[in-house]
Amino acid sequence: MTRLRLRYRPSQVDYLLVLLLVAISGNQAFTTGARQDVVLLGAFLIILLRMIKLQRVLESRSFLIVVSIYLMIFLFQTLSLHYFAAVTIAGFFFKLVIGAGVIGTVRYFRLAYVRVMVWLATLSLLFHLSSVVAAAVGIRLYEVFRPLSALIGAEASGVNERINVLLHSFMGGEELYRNAGMFWEPGAFSGYLILALVLLATIATDLPAPVLRRWRAILVVTELTTLSTTGYVFLPLALMTFRIVATERTRNGLNRLAILTLLPLLLLPMALALWQLDFVGSKIVGLYERAVFQEAGWQVSRFGAVIFDWAYIQIRPLFGWGQSLATQFSLHPDLERFATGNGLTGYARQLGLCGLLVFLSGFWIGLGRLGVTGISRIFVFAIAVLQLNGEFFLSYPLYAGLQCLALERNPATEAARAGRQRKGLYLPMGRRQPATARMMGGGSVT
Repeated sequence: MTRLRLRYRPSQVDYLLVLLLVAISGNQAFTTGARQDVVLLGAFLIILLRMIKLQRVLESRSFLIVVSIYLMIFLFQTLSLHYFAAVTIAGFFFKLVIGAGVIGTVRYFRLAYVRVMVWLATLSLLFHLSSVVAAAVGIRLYEVFRPLSALIGAEASGVNERINVLLHSFMGGEELYRNAGMFWEPGAFSGYLILALVLLATIATDLPAPVLRRWRAILVVTELTTLSTTGYVFLPLALMTFRIVATERTRNGLNRLAILTLLPLLLLPMALALWQLDFVGSKIVGLYERAVFQEAGWQVSRFGAVIFDWAYIQIRPLFGWGQSLATQFSLHPDLERFATGNGLTGYARQLGLCGLLVFLSGFWIGLGRLGVTGISRIFVFAIAVLQLNGEFFLSYPLYAGLQCLALERNPATEAARAGRQRKGLYLPMGRRQPATARMMGGGSVT
């Protein structure tokens, strides 16, 4: 592992925890079958013990507010729907604690997450390009790994065939040429790559220029191999974020005005060029028509899911229908076993506009606390949130934790914390100063 020459950087344990977070946020080897509950419980206990040991997150007022609001939402749902989904509610809080706990205990989460995604992207390219080259000469490389996938128990057959070998998911059939990384589908991998790109933009000034360029290039090249409609739409915007962040930090009003003027001029030709791609323009039109005419499986598409979810939101707009299968599809009991295709409206259907507002406000406030402001804050926020239109990322710990992004330990927050400790304004729990020491401005007593 190449050692970054930074004064404040994640440890190897930090990287492992972020890798665990990413793995349980989309790798089917960890998120399918009976093992899902065991993995989730194990990760929850590990992160909970870490939070207690480091005395972080649990005493945070912002975290306690988020937890309290969700508790009230679930309480109202239980009383009004006359159904107590104990396991589902516990699972929700396990994911929230895991996401918030990793973000709040590892050093410089954004840096750790980006670097982990760069590693996973590099590994995926090795697997994917080998598979593509082999396919060109008539060899299905994934057949070699099929016994291992069967042993892991994360293999999917049929139209959406996937062969998961823990570190990579090979796509079968017509999806052979799409790179899914280690996630359940290429669109999911694409979403996490785009998130890594915009978070990389927010820490660009903390990295050596060669490292920044190399990581950005790896993420972009890997994103292109996913052939994801949503990813191709957001990739230009993610790349623009780097320039916007850099301009914001110059605090030059003319530069900001130039960006606001040039953005529409740049985005229009990009949008037109992307629309010409078969898996962008034609696919979007097809999904829209499928939703309008409510053809088979219409509720699974992005547009169809909006129509589907809106019927639920209108009836229970504030607190939603819960996340249990017994309640969240109450208006369509025949569709109980199907998922829908829009993570943004789907979250509002499950937890109401109150739940969605908690996530949005928590993420927005967190970006501000980390020094991401102005136009760059709007860009990062909008890209990360609008990606939910394509995937149900909020069902996983990584995205659930973003509403607690303000808890991140980074150079600025740690410097402020150290300053408070030196002035006697802050001490970890259990190490309070005597009154005389506090009056004299003394340090902690050991």
